[in-house]
Amino acid sequence: MSLVFYPLSGAGVMVIRAGHVLLSRRLSRLGRGTWTWCGSGIEAGEAPEEAALRELREEAGLEAAVLRPLSIGRFALDGRRFLDFEFLALGVTGRPLRREPSKAVGWSWHSLDALPEPLGVEAYRSGRFLQRL
Repeated sequence: MSLVFYPLSGAGVMVIRAGHVLLSRRLSRLGRGTWTWCGSGIEAGEAPEEAALRELREEAGLEAAVLRPLSIGRFALDGRRFLDFEFLALGVTGRPLRREPSKAVGWSWHSLDALPEPLGVEAYRSGRFLQRL
């Protein structure tokens, strides 16, 4: 049996309102040009849920009362391996703001029936869970 080490871990959080998901197109190197929801790396000492809530605040200026686990998985991108935690935000308050203009284009709402392409790794991988929402 071989062990695989995942030195990088990330957390993301999906926000849905009235059948639409909040997405932005990435400008940063990792995943550049893909559409995704709030998320990034988990900082030292941080739980995945804490990272997801932090990213929601930092990237879009939103707060969530509750996070529901959506998926946990692993993937490789740009020669690096990631362990990924994705959540669905419930009880979201605030209006989406473009808080990190160097990392993503402004936020927009997209119908769950007509998602833009290309979707980011975490959004694409988690897409199979959308039917259950």
